[in-house]
Amino acid sequence: MASSKYLISDDTGIPKWKVALAIGGAAALCAALYYKQCVTQSSPKDSKTGKETAKTSSPKAKNGVQTPIVEDTSPLGIAKKHKGEGNNHYRVGNYLEAIECYDAAIKACPPEATQDLATFYQNKAAANELLVSKLVLLFPVLM
Repeated sequence: MASSKYLISDDTGIPKWKVALAIGGAAALCAALYYKQCVTQSSPKDSKTGKETAKTSSPKAKNGVQTPIVEDTSPLGIAKKHKGEGNNHYRVGNYLEAIECYDAAIKACPPEATQDLATFYQNKAAANELLVSKLVLLFPVLM
């Protein structure tokens, strides 16, 4: 309780209720944006019919011959898969999901793969930076 008087000084001229309202509003808006992103990504729909579409993936053809998709089940392979998912979220602007995928990549990455681990941390830092800049644009009063 004694340290709370140092968080918001009485001589700043800003009432505590305004600061609380700004922080609470920012948190509510962030939650709403996150919910909106989750809802819009849940099921892709066809723009003409409005019906859900199923994504199908085919193996890439190399010289006219289709190569089968082989899943890499090693810890580094799983980490790279999470990194790829994070990169996809990053490209679209879903920075929260990208950060979660990069966290999963960091957890799955073996400690001896230092170069890959550094890349995962750099990607997470870039997503964090863009997320913060996006929030600053939305709420310039707080910064």
